[in-house]
Amino acid sequence: MNALSSRLKVSSVPIKLFAFTIIAMFGQSCTLEETPNPSVVTFQTSSISHLEDAGEREIKLTIEPASSIDNVITLDVTLGSEVVYGEDFVSNPPLENSVIEIPIQRGDTEVSFTMTTIDNEIIDGNKTVTLRIANMAEGLIAGERNTLFFNIIDTDVVPDPEIFLDIDLLDFGEVMQLEDSEVLSYELTKISIESDIEINAPNGFKIGKTATGEFEESLTFPDEEFDEGRTTVYVKFSPSVLEFGLVVGLIEHLTEEAPSLASLSVTGIAIENPDANTIQWVEDFDYTGEWLPALPNSGSTSTNQEVSIDQWIAVRPERDGIALTDEILEFEGYSGSGIGRSVRLFHDGTNATDDNISRNLENYVISDENDNIISEFTTTYVSFMVKLEENIMDARSSPVNLGNWNTNGNGFSQFNTRIIIEVKEGGAASLGVQYPNPPSTIFEEDAIEVGKTYLIVFKNERKDGPGNDESSIFLFEQGDSVPMDEPEPLITVVTSGVERDMEKVILEEAQARNKMLIGGLRVANTWRDLF
Repeated sequence: MNALSSRLKVSSVPIKLFAFTIIAMFGQSCTLEETPNPSVVTFQTSSISHLEDAGEREIKLTIEPASSIDNVITLDVTLGSEVVYGEDFVSNPPLENSVIEIPIQRGDTEVSFTMTTIDNEIIDGNKTVTLRIANMAEGLIAGERNTLFFNIIDTDVVPDPEIFLDIDLLDFGEVMQLEDSEVLSYELTKISIESDIEINAPNGFKIGKTATGEFEESLTFPDEEFDEGRTTVYVKFSPSVLEFGLVVGLIEHLTEEAPSLASLSVTGIAIENPDANTIQWVEDFDYTGEWLPALPNSGSTSTNQEVSIDQWIAVRPERDGIALTDEILEFEGYSGSGIGRSVRLFHDGTNATDDNISRNLENYVISDENDNIISEFTTTYVSFMVKLEENIMDARSSPVNLGNWNTNGNGFSQFNTRIIIEVKEGGAASLGVQYPNPPSTIFEEDAIEVGKTYLIVFKNERKDGPGNDESSIFLFEQGDSVPMDEPEPLITVVTSGVERDMEKVILEEAQARNKMLIGGLRVANTWRDLF
């Protein structure tokens, strides 16, 4: 044997081993890929209340993922006290040895069986059959919703008006603000109720009569919309910008025939939508010149409304305006800190330069003739930095106001609620909030010191009905951290008189007897949009 052939024979050994290894690995890979993941089997509901004389009822189970083989789902059945198979109910497939076996085929994602109640015309009370998904053959496992309570409602005696819900909680998980969740549903069974049932959803949730139809916060279900005493209610979680984080509530059911009915718990997590920011406008007073630019009052409310969404308009057209200053106010952690310029509000009593200017809200808060809110938003927030330059004895200022356009159409303003800064005996100034008609003011004494920069949040919340709107003030000193979620206000006043729509922000120099600077003004409908 020559040297070359000897080398060839020796080298063929690892080649054969390599080929064998590849084949073995390939075979092992194929074996692993052919091992299916187990399918999870769950009941679609955890409780069913079925009238004794209603007959057959289909019950569904979900298989996820689809079954990879032909198989059998096994249900262990426990009969409640005095429940007799064949006398109170029968099933298909039948109950044998306390077990119901339901065959499934490869590819099934859903399977059903039936329970048929038997009206025995005997007053024997309500009864319960408990079905539990048992340990099954390889390839199937029971999910979290593995137990179903099948309640047989005795109809041989007239029961009290009542409803039964097939579940006690709908959990929608995470949903972004201004978007809709998937549609979930629950079944409502009523007994001894012939009148309408009104269903009310909590804030952030809506209900519908079909999965694809209209959804509302409140719906009425008349008797004719029930089939054998049952109907399905569809629910969506649709968080607005007013909902954030964990949102919980109760869906309430009301009828004339019962003082109270069962409620359904609903929960979801509202995720902040970056495109849903409701900050209405930002004013950093970043203008050149001596005076804050403001259009003259046209004398027409409709004309003023059109032009003052993105610019200021004068209330007193004969005045020079409000003075701009080069001093830049700063407050750590506030988005308006260290930006632009500031305005100086000061009325010396001569009426030579003082003015009031206003700017429209983008989102009006308006009500109908009964003072019920008909706008999308009910709350307005105005935040700004303020620095008191000088305290004048017995002087009162109302620098920032919320108001509306005068209803006589002349383009002037009506003041609805305002911030008050007042000095009585020197030293620090008191901070107050007021409704003017009739005057109703609450003060926090010695709240503001000369020379310090503060952050103020002015909040107005309009509510349905007369005499209950609220205005609040939140005050932060340098070094305070501004919370992401709204804290308790420093002071709150509730109106006792005239309530008007909120349409505009007004800077009022004519009532500024104390010299002060205002900067970094923000307007929004939610606390979180300010910060």
